[in-house]
Amino acid sequence: MALAKPILVVDDDPVSCQLISEILTEHGYDAEWATSTAAALENILERDYRLVVTDVFMPGVGGTVLAWHLRQLRPDLPILLITAFPSQTTEADARALGVSLLAKPFVPDALIERVCKLVGNGAGKDGDRSK
Repeated sequence: MALAKPILVVDDDPVSCQLISEILTEHGYDAEWATSTAAALENILERDYRLVVTDVFMPGVGGTVLAWHLRQLRPDLPILLITAFPSQTTEADARALGVSLLAKPFVPDALIERVCKLVGNGAGKDGDRSK
């Protein structure tokens, strides 16, 4: 059986990337991560991802700009913005881009629930283990 397409996690904090990736992996998803927008865009050009989870506020180019670029490259790719600083502006940006937004800190179940909705099902590479 072929493995499902991976999820790309983007955050300038490697610890956050690792934590989110571990949560996804524990629920059967294949997760990869990048610590910059430039690395994320490079990965997107080289691989086919089923979802991108990206922090909003990062040095240089942030997650909303990354989401805009991803919309140009892969309009159907689901995107989940995460932020520790939710605001009306961030919410409006997410709506305008047609992407989902999740406030940090979040419990793992909230992340997995959102991921399941965005990818269309809860099945990771080994089936749905999120219950």
